[in-house]
Amino acid sequence: MKIKTVNIDVYDWEVVFVFISKSDKDINNFGKTNNLLKEDIEEINDKIAEESINGGITIFNTHRVAFVILYSTTSKKQKINSLTHEIRHVVDKIMEYSNIEDWESPAYLTGYISGEILI
Repeated sequence: MKIKTVNIDVYDWEVVFVFISKSDKDINNFGKTNNLLKEDIEEINDKIAEESINGGITIFNTHRVAFVILYSTTSKKQKINSLTHEIRHVVDKIMEYSNIEDWESPAYLTGYISGEILI
């Protein structure tokens, strides 16, 4: 399991990216440590057990933290596809929470998060 955190100070949010491999079994400890709901932990464990690939899930808590869980991918292209898909969910939630409806703010935020995680 590889973890990378991106702080978004301007919105007072944190995004925790968790890259899971097929062999990761310690998601339970991660989930409990980060106060994830039991059903969210179970869903992640089910996906690991099913050896899910090329996808992910984004979970939000009540403390302005988003957890982006990404499963193994079959290619670099698919990894970027899954990652940017989940980033979009994060950006949408932050914009909704912040009552921002313009088009530029989500575009800038998407670029910022992508730059932090892809580089």
